Amino acid sequence: MQKKDQITQDADYQTALLEYRQARQHYQDTDFTESQRNIIDTLLARKDKSEFEHTANAYMAGLLDSYRILRNFSLTNE
Repeated sequence: MQKKDQITQDADYQTALLEYRQARQHYQDTDFTESQRNIIDTLLARKDKSEFEHTANAYMAGLLDSYRILRNFSLTNE
């Protein structure tokens, strides 16, 4: 099964995506002032950036852990 197919079959992901789309539509439909919308947009952008950084760091930590495991079993070419 391809990765795309796996994600479309993941019920938790699909639920989260639906909830995101509903919240996004509610945000779009709400009559915020320009200042309020700018504050919300900035908040969301900074949250996305911090989550991306966290995910990238966690991914790198996982790669390093994997390398250490392979090295402990002498499965690296060193």
